[in-house]
Amino acid sequence: MNPEAEASARWFCLRSQPKHEHIAAAQRAKEPDIEAYLPRIRFRRPTRQGPKWFTETLFPNYLFARFELATRHRQVKNSHGVRDVVHFGERWPAVPNPAIDELRAAISGDPIHVLNEELPAGEVVQIAGGVFHGLKCGRDACVQRTVASLSVAGISRKPDPAGSVRRLTALQHRAPS
Repeated sequence: MNPEAEASARWFCLRSQPKHEHIAAAQRAKEPDIEAYLPRIRFRRPTRQGPKWFTETLFPNYLFARFELATRHRQVKNSHGVRDVVHFGERWPAVPNPAIDELRAAISGDPIHVLNEELPAGEVVQIAGGVFHGLKCGRDACVQRTVASLSVAGISRKPDPAGSVRRLTALQHRAPS
C-alpha cells in the first residue's frame, strides 16, 4: 500500500457471494492499495466415513478489506467474489483498527486457526443446542447436567462432550468459577 493510500485507508466489511470468501480475499490480495483479511478456522467434524478436517470462514459470506473508500469503492464492490461493501443506506461504517487487531490476536494471527479437538477438563464451554442452549459452565459440569437430565428423561446414553458443547471464543474465554 502506498503511503498516501495507507493514511486514508480504513477497514470495511465486505459481503461475498456464498462460498466465495476465499476467492474475494485472493482478488483483494492482488490489488496494490487494498489489504484483505479473511479469518478462517480448521476443525474436525464427524461424518459418515469418520471424523474429517474442515476449513471454514469464521464469518460466513463476510471478509474484511482495508482500502480508501472514496477512490476504491466501485472497484472493490464490482470485483470477483464480492457482493457488496456492507453499508446502511448512504453510510459505510468502518471497522476500527483495534477490532481487527484484536480479532487477529484472538485467532493466533495465522491465516487459518486450528481448533483443538480436545476440551480440557474445567474449560468454560457453552451448550450449542437443545434444552440447555446458551448455558455456560465448566465442561465437566455441563456434561454432568446433560447426563442427569437424560437419566431423568429415561434416556441412558452418555453424551459426547465434544459434540454437545462448543468452545467459547478467545474473546469470551475465562476461568470457571
